[in-house]
Amino acid sequence: AEPGMPMRNRAVLTSSLGPVSAEWTTRVCCWSMEEVIYVDCRAKGADVGTSWRDAYTDLQRALARAAVGCGCEIWVAQGEYDPGRLPEETFVIPAGVRVYGGFAGNESSRQQRNPKKYQTILTGAADAERNETVVRMSNNSSLDGFTITEAVSYGIYGNEADFTVENCRVVNNQQYGICAQNGDVAIKWCEIMNNGLYGIYHAGEGYALTIDKCRIVQSGRYGIYNRFSTPTINNSIVSRNGYLEQGFYGIRISNPTYNPRVFCNTIVYNKLEGIFFADNGTTIDPNDKNWPDIQNCILWYNNSGGMQVAGFDANTLPQYCCIYNPADPNGTDYTLNARNNFSGNPGFAYGDPNNLHLAWNSPCKDRGNPYHTIDDVGLSDMDGEERIVDNRVDIGADEICSCDEDLSEDDIRHPLDWDSDGVINNIQFGEFSRAWLSCEPNFPGDPNNWNPVCNLDKTGDSEHKIDLGDLAVFCENNPQVWLWRACWEQAQMNRFELIACSMIGEGGESMRMAMPIMESREITPAQEVVELDPDVLEENILLILEEISKSLSEETENLDARYEIKAFLEDLLRDLQNNKG
Repeated sequence: AEPGMPMRNRAVLTSSLGPVSAEWTTRVCCWSMEEVIYVDCRAKGADVGTSWRDAYTDLQRALARAAVGCGCEIWVAQGEYDPGRLPEETFVIPAGVRVYGGFAGNESSRQQRNPKKYQTILTGAADAERNETVVRMSNNSSLDGFTITEAVSYGIYGNEADFTVENCRVVNNQQYGICAQNGDVAIKWCEIMNNGLYGIYHAGEGYALTIDKCRIVQSGRYGIYNRFSTPTINNSIVSRNGYLEQGFYGIRISNPTYNPRVFCNTIVYNKLEGIFFADNGTTIDPNDKNWPDIQNCILWYNNSGGMQVAGFDANTLPQYCCIYNPADPNGTDYTLNARNNFSGNPGFAYGDPNNLHLAWNSPCKDRGNPYHTIDDVGLSDMDGEERIVDNRVDIGADEICSCDEDLSEDDIRHPLDWDSDGVINNIQFGEFSRAWLSCEPNFPGDPNNWNPVCNLDKTGDSEHKIDLGDLAVFCENNPQVWLWRACWEQAQMNRFELIACSMIGEGGESMRMAMPIMESREITPAQEVVELDPDVLEENILLILEEISKSLSEETENLDARYEIKAFLEDLLRDLQNNKG
């Protein structure tokens, strides 16, 4: 057909896993090999994929179009998409095709998207009989900005294919998050979480696996399993993996083709050792093995406080690392050994194992290899902050950065950040308003909603009751606390060109300050904080305003402070009502 002329094309997608889908009859009009194909499950237009208005509503039709050479880039708007209702059906990304999610459905450039805000979900659970594999990658293909979930076997699978996965969440798949064999694979800026067996599995002699700025957590067996191929793992968190059955390692590297590289990672709280290495070559010369190069890493409290690595000596192989030592159970020894490692507490800013940012005064600050440059460790840390600050890299996946000229506690964490998410917003105020006018159980009054974290004013009559004194503390220095955001959280938002977020519910709310270095190595569960329903929150604010108005008419002390609190709550109420409208 001539350019611009429609043609009939019957596209059938297949794979070694079996037929991918039923046949489609798809009208294909190839204007350019470089054209963008649009997909939006909510679109009401012509359903031809040529614009957001006329987007395909089915991702499979867009993939079929790309598979016959009519477009090498697919943009997918927010929503949920399934590959089909048969277990063997899957989304096959054709060779050379790039597929992007995270669009609202009105963007004109990729830089305008926001995968965190506009979630684009590829699911294997659209039917009771789930899909074996949600996505299959082909050679030189790319998947960027999706949540891939609920596969029976593989969230993402590739065999004999080089491919890239970026800005994706691969979560809640029954066996493998990402599984690849005999191909070079790059996984960047991804969260791989709660997968039944393996977070990432990669195998193939002579092939390479690159993992950068990822969170691989809560895999049933291994966070990362590498067999025969050569891994490079940088700036990533590998945490709380291996709790299935008798226990497994955070990272397992077996028989690599070349020397693996493990730089600037935080490997903590895994069931067995953080890193296991095995090389079963024919030689018995230990100098002839492809030993992993481990530098600038935190290996902390894996193996229930036992040894942190297996298959090699933690004292002679890693360099410039913080490595827990069972002989130093309280983590107080910061003496450097011959390899510049120490066993003292790394100084996480939070007691929450879900948040592994370093405190502003962490001993890991500026303690990495002084000769490493961005060529060794990359441009940015796990949040997108500058990777090397003050001319020397920090140990672990997190680089401690300042929002202003001087690094201080308030760049990292705020004591009112009860849910450890990096923002102070309506979630915190909702928790406070729920506790309003409650009393400690041992004192007169209503104890039902008592929450000790809301007891901010421990002087005078406020000591055992949540009242105006506590509200005054909550609102103290309001411009510096409310709508305040941690530097690392802001850096995560800045990775995409985001439009202004609304104050309530969208996350554009705050910053935070840091706590001192965590002294205990105990894993402390995060304070359970539940966001209130907007209607309930509005009702609670009105009740508190009523109490303040009453106090203004009856008392004459501290009027200026009470008027400021009243103005603060009125602004909050107005924003809440505008957001609801």
